[in-house]
Amino acid sequence: MIWVARKDALIPLDMYIVPRKAYQQIFIFAFSLGPAQAQNLRDSLAEAKSDIVVKIGLRKGSASFAEAHAAGFIEDNRTIGDIYPTIAGSDLVLLLISD
Repeated sequence: MIWVARKDALIPLDMYIVPRKAYQQIFIFAFSLGPAQAQNLRDSLAEAKSDIVVKIGLRKGSASFAEAHAAGFIEDNRTIGDIYPTIAGSDLVLLLISD
């Protein structure tokens, strides 16, 4: 589940009133602690036939870069890339951590 932080509470994203068309690209910062969440978000959006693109930002050559690539995030379709260029065009930035 994705949570939206507000000043007074955390609210599940699906309950938060946000125009769905507002997001074209979601950026996930790093990958080592949130691979399952990143893949779940990407796959759920694809299943819902959403045009929202989930992108991962990592340092090229890192172990996490190879892991994300193996999970289907690839440079050819620009779903993985260096952090700063990838984050620049994003509408929502997520920092995912494991339990």
